[in-house]
Amino acid sequence: MFIQSQVKAAVKVNTEMLRFYWSLGRDIVERQAENHYGKSFYANLSRDLKKAIPGVSGLTENNIRYAKRFYELYSQSQEILQQVAEKSDTPILQ
Repeated sequence: MFIQSQVKAAVKVNTEMLRFYWSLGRDIVERQAENHYGKSFYANLSRDLKKAIPGVSGLTENNIRYAKRFYELYSQSQEILQQVAEKSDTPILQ
């Protein structure tokens, strides 16, 4: 029972971190932030996020680049799946 609770908590934390990285990547892509703020964009964003969310690891320049790439890779497949689901006659269960 205790181990199950630990696993559920870890899964929940990982899910929330993925959502955070997804939304971070989406914001960068949708706002074309790199194009507006230039070469030091990732360094500045990393510094600002570390200041805004102290004690959180994983806010490095590389991880922020990965978040953008993560969004770019999987947002396309999500759009395709939504289109396929809309055309399907089979009801989708929540």
